[in-house]
Amino acid sequence: MPDVPALMVPLHLDALVLEQERAVVDAMADFTRLPYFDGTRDVNSDTGYLSEAIVADPFANQDQRLPAGVHLHWALPDTLTRAAGTVEGLEFPRVPDRWLVVRSRAGASQPYEQAWVVESDYLHPPGARAPGGSLAYPMDQAAGGGGAGGETVPFRYLGRVVRLESWTGEGPSTQYLGALTAVGYGEPTFAAFYPNCRNVFGLHDADYTATQQGLRYDVLGWYADTDRDYLRTLLRSATGDPAAAVGRIARWAVGVPPGGAVPDRMLCYGRVTFAASGQSSSSPPSGSPVTVAVANSGPQALCAYLADAIAPAGPPAPQGQPQEQGQVQEQGQVQEQVEQQLEAVLLAPQLEQGGLDLMVRFTEAVHEAGFVAVPAGTLWTLSQQPSGQPADALQAGRRTAMSADLPAELAPALERLEHALNALNGAQQDYDRATDQIASLADQLFADWYRYVLCA
Repeated sequence: MPDVPALMVPLHLDALVLEQERAVVDAMADFTRLPYFDGTRDVNSDTGYLSEAIVADPFANQDQRLPAGVHLHWALPDTLTRAAGTVEGLEFPRVPDRWLVVRSRAGASQPYEQAWVVESDYLHPPGARAPGGSLAYPMDQAAGGGGAGGETVPFRYLGRVVRLESWTGEGPSTQYLGALTAVGYGEPTFAAFYPNCRNVFGLHDADYTATQQGLRYDVLGWYADTDRDYLRTLLRSATGDPAAAVGRIARWAVGVPPGGAVPDRMLCYGRVTFAASGQSSSSPPSGSPVTVAVANSGPQALCAYLADAIAPAGPPAPQGQPQEQGQVQEQGQVQEQVEQQLEAVLLAPQLEQGGLDLMVRFTEAVHEAGFVAVPAGTLWTLSQQPSGQPADALQAGRRTAMSADLPAELAPALERLEHALNALNGAQQDYDRATDQIASLADQLFADWYRYVLCA
């Protein structure tokens, strides 16, 4: 690790203790199922080249088995999980790719019991089996996915764990991923979901399966390439006071000693300590924090959610005891009234002009918000434009009668122009219809190909 001043950035560290092997939810995608040619034969030839062939089935994919021991998983700092808008689209910052994990025990004579180094961006050789937790990462041949024998393996196993005493750093023949981010190959839950990132942002300690009293795990993360360090990249492009720039962009508070400077390197740090008594110091959540609100539109769903938070319906009656009808009706009326008030605030621009029909227009606005407008095509119109002035785009949808402003001898020319305009609109309708037919045929072609691949 570099011996230079660094900014310490905290991260959240979780530990899962398993006394025996357990089946858990699998990763979001298994790229080992992809069909490919290994240089001698076709591999997975009975699998269609479809996304559903590799994507895990929701609620029915508990196929991964975690071995007994302590499983560590650290969450990246929030700043490294936010994308920035660029000309080419969203761009996620690169994350630390080297992690030192140290296991120690409170009151022990030695400073630590065991230490590991996690190389998050390490790529195993093409065709090599995953050693204990490394999962398949999609690759193409141009990016190093091809093997020495000419095979085109579409994936490589990512991440490895090495004991500290055996770690020698980067070798001349080792290969690493070009840019590692919090979303990996494009999966939003890549770094947040442990089955997705074992040996990348996680570690398995198989030495302890039943006794963890007093154990402590410390995690330190840094960048192998100092030029890719997020803090250095931020300071390189920031202007003004460096500490203020870090606080404004990264939302990190930087304490600079008198006469010192803001460090241009960062270290992620996290710690988890097991209770000395063997009892958990924090209980798991009793219920899910997720709340679902259903409505015809996003604003209506938000109003329904807020109305339930402001005027909750209350706990249900105990089993066997009917709830009073008057109480249920009153709670429903209060919640409905709060929901209507919130919807009225969102629809206020459409209801600025008061009147006797305010409630009618409010009901119409709520109904209209549940629908989405679709393009109806292009309609060409004629509009009179004074000479020497640029065309007004706001008036493009209006058609102005010009016969009253033209001499009688120009009436035939105007009639011919209107006929030409009708012909133009007819041709535009034919063009729009043909475009829709092409899109429909493309969808049908994909559906037929999809069914053919499934049958083949």
